[in-house]
Amino acid sequence: AAGEIEARLRFFPSTLPATDDADVSSGAPYFLRGLLNFNVIDSSQVRGQDALLTVQINDHRGIAAGAEILGNYDFSFNGSWFNTTVDPALDLLEIAFPLDANLRAGDYPIDVSFNGSSFYQPSTGNGSMRVMADIGWNLSIAQDWTFMGNSTRLFGDVFDSVYLTPVLNNTTLITVSLFTEQGPIDIAQSSLNNSTGAFDIPIVMPNNLPSDAYEFVVDFDFLTQAPVGGAYYTFVDSALPPAPPTQISTLGGIVTEVVVEAERSAYIVEMNDTISFNAKITDIADNSNISGASVDYIWDYGNTNQTLGTAITDAEGNATLPFTPSSIAPGYYDLGIVVQDDLSAALAAGNSRRYGNSTVVNVTVQVTSSIQISSVPSTVTAGVPFNVVGQVEDAENSSRTLISAVRLNVFWLENPEELLLSNFATTNNGSFNMTVPTDSAGNGTTRGPHTLVISVVNDSSPFYLTDSAQSPIQVMGVSRLENLQPLNAVVINRGNDINMSAKLVEASDLFAPLSNYEVGLQFHETWLAPQNTDGEGFANFTYSVPYDHPLGLIVVQMMFNGSTDLLSTTANLTSITVRSLTFLVVDNITANPVAGTSFNISGQIVSDNGSGLVERDNSVLPNANVLFSIDGQPSGFTATGGAIGVDGFWNATIRLSETFAAGNHVMEATYIPNVNYYVGSDNNTTFDSRGFSVMNFIVPALDGIGQPSLNDRTERGTPVSFTVLLRDNQGLPLDNQSVLVSLTSTLEGSSPVQITVLTAANGS
Repeated sequence: AAGEIEARLRFFPSTLPATDDADVSSGAPYFLRGLLNFNVIDSSQVRGQDALLTVQINDHRGIAAGAEILGNYDFSFNGSWFNTTVDPALDLLEIAFPLDANLRAGDYPIDVSFNGSSFYQPSTGNGSMRVMADIGWNLSIAQDWTFMGNSTRLFGDVFDSVYLTPVLNNTTLITVSLFTEQGPIDIAQSSLNNSTGAFDIPIVMPNNLPSDAYEFVVDFDFLTQAPVGGAYYTFVDSALPPAPPTQISTLGGIVTEVVVEAERSAYIVEMNDTISFNAKITDIADNSNISGASVDYIWDYGNTNQTLGTAITDAEGNATLPFTPSSIAPGYYDLGIVVQDDLSAALAAGNSRRYGNSTVVNVTVQVTSSIQISSVPSTVTAGVPFNVVGQVEDAENSSRTLISAVRLNVFWLENPEELLLSNFATTNNGSFNMTVPTDSAGNGTTRGPHTLVISVVNDSSPFYLTDSAQSPIQVMGVSRLENLQPLNAVVINRGNDINMSAKLVEASDLFAPLSNYEVGLQFHETWLAPQNTDGEGFANFTYSVPYDHPLGLIVVQMMFNGSTDLLSTTANLTSITVRSLTFLVVDNITANPVAGTSFNISGQIVSDNGSGLVERDNSVLPNANVLFSIDGQPSGFTATGGAIGVDGFWNATIRLSETFAAGNHVMEATYIPNVNYYVGSDNNTTFDSRGFSVMNFIVPALDGIGQPSLNDRTERGTPVSFTVLLRDNQGLPLDNQSVLVSLTSTLEGSSPVQITVLTAANGS
């Protein structure tokens, strides 16, 4: 930094890792006098107004100079001095000065001169300032009035407001907005022609704005794509508050058309009655009301075109004309409601231009008619169509047949909103033969006495007024039993109770529940006491199944016998199976079988009422067998037989295996049904079985033919030793058993030798 400094000389040897310093400031102090640099900040300023020049002062190091910047600073614009600043307090200078109103758009030099100080040498700097010229413009619209949705053009040019030269080579964006009471609407975007300074912008008139003269505002954006340093041109608003801002704009009119909407599309008027024809007149663009419009009413439109009169729309856009037909033949007429074109208004705010429009309504002038019913049933079933025959006549002269067909509506007097038949056409002479449903809307038919109404439909004939005829009819409701329970398959043991229910509803009246009606139930072949339905239409039954009831799947029939206004109905349940418990008896086993031998076992199995296992026709239940196990195991034996026969008797033969253990055993017999209308059962008894022993010689060992082997043969005169092994049929040793060993005589006349020994714990 500028100011007093200390100087020091440092020696760096080229080979040794050492340095040495020499203090060269021990005499008079050194003072560094710096150099100032001046950075003129880029800016665009409008001619004819005060410009703001911003200059950053930096020292020779390129950083802000700070406070030690005393001295005189002279500033020049385009070579002319305009300011001297003395001893500024800050290194960022902001200097305001006026720009000449006749400057051309461009970059002008800024020069800065500093006269020096004790800290800084004299220095100069320069930069530039961009001067923006304010623009003038020409703006026109190709045609004053344009139909909505059609195109027109905004065209003109932009130029220097002082020198009237076109704005060239300046990328300028253009936005066109249409101003409404609700705010501006963007209409188009374009750019200025860089070669001519002109613009020609196609615009499309909006479809949603009512007819009026609107202000089209053009905005020139010189800044968005301006070069570095800012724009060369700008729009300057010359208006001063409280005057509103000035905008670049022109008026453009939107032409629309009127909409003529009659209050009703058709009218029926009886001769000499008065009727009012109402119409609403709106702008097609936004449906806004049009007041003060002339509306012409023309009778027999398109034919004789007789003018009835003219009405003026009110503030709501409504026009009304009263009319009383007189001396007009009955018939069908068109009434034209017409608004003429209005295309003469000048282009001014609040004015409008609209094309006219019209609508046609049907007016029927009628005489009275009369309906004669010749055939109708007195009783019908809800949901079942029925026939009605009759004739529509001219009430003024019954001998005169109709000259055109009419259409008929048929409905119940109690429910006029639901048409059973709608617009049924008679023949040309008025006769009819109709098939009439009891319910056309699908919302049910209420049972009981009704009144059938046949009515001539308004506007169905160009000659005859409406008339109606009535006839009493008794409607029988259609009942239904639904929600039958049990719904899912259920198995019930004889002797137990089963609950059954059904809901009685009126199917022809949206399945409404029927309460306090008697419902009967037949369980297979047994009728239960009838039950009355509760408030929700449910009839509930409980039946205790007797022990003599047939087994298997049974049919339950529920029945409602009907009433004076309800038809009978039935429903079947096929989800109940009647089942019997079984009781298995095993006879005592008296046999004492030996392992490897057989013995017989027998018994009887009966149902819960003591009968054998039989089908519903009392034939023996096929494929019914008793299964066996001993001591809880199905192994160690084989069984044959076990089929269940007449009266439930059965028998089987059990053969024990060779290795079957001796002792007391539990013989278990089990019946597992293969049908769902018997319950399985089991029982058991005990029996004693015997095993058998097996003796083998260990010493001497025997050869393949049962003789002692050569190794174990004994010489005469020497003692004989032997070892035997005594085991049972399971291979287990038999201890403490007496074994008689006999040795036959080997010499003639000698006696055999016999000895009795006891087996050891291992059976030897």
